[in-house]
Amino acid sequence: MAGSLVMAGIAEWQRALGVPAEARVDRRVYKKLLLEGAKLTPADRKAIQEDVARIEWCASIKPQHGFRAGKLGLLDVPEVQLLHCELRDRSRVERVATIVHRRIPYPVLVLLSADESVALSAAEKRMSEAERGAVVVERVLVSRWTKEERPGMLERIAEAVAAGGRAASLDELYSRWMGALVDAEIDAKAGAEPRSELAPAEKLRLRDQIVTLERQIASASSRLKSERHFNRKVEIGAEIKRLKAELDDTWTQLTT
Repeated sequence: MAGSLVMAGIAEWQRALGVPAEARVDRRVYKKLLLEGAKLTPADRKAIQEDVARIEWCASIKPQHGFRAGKLGLLDVPEVQLLHCELRDRSRVERVATIVHRRIPYPVLVLLSADESVALSAAEKRMSEAERGAVVVERVLVSRWTKEERPGMLERIAEAVAAGGRAASLDELYSRWMGALVDAEIDAKAGAEPRSELAPAEKLRLRDQIVTLERQIASASSRLKSERHFNRKVEIGAEIKRLKAELDDTWTQLTT
């Protein structure tokens, strides 16, 4: 185990994630496997070469470990993987996480460690319609680093995994992991927990809607400042008022 992962030993993370002991792999992965044959930009390659100190394949969870195979949307889930990436620098963590998710065709949870802190990353994937057998990454989630996030991600993950008893399928297990990341992101932004009855996909939809509305409000506010005509100012002001009301309503749908 890499020394920087001191917030909780890798075994403790695996217990919190509900990873069976027999699913552990504990094998080093060389960076060239991420780089060879990949469609990466020069910036992508630079991020992997400069920022990643070590990659460890921690676990590969399969049906023989007591979980049914399943589906996440249109993506078959014959296995779920857990990786640990030790980083020298965390400034490009989202780029690094995205590259890892693109290179692995299965759902994977990435533990990222740097500066005595840990972040987690999960992703939504689907089968490509343009290229047979290829997997497309639709969305990548990266949690806050453990020193910046409340409550601790380890505890949040453990609660999500334990909720409703042991997950019956691989897709259910991964959905619980992703749900914990979504809840942490919403809590950090709103200071409130999302509604427990909402599925992770619905939480993500509402979160995306909030991001869109916030961008629209910012854009309209910028236009209002530069607008000189009174009637147009009134129109933009009404638009901002409508957008803010819609934003408040979306937050109400999302949080308790």
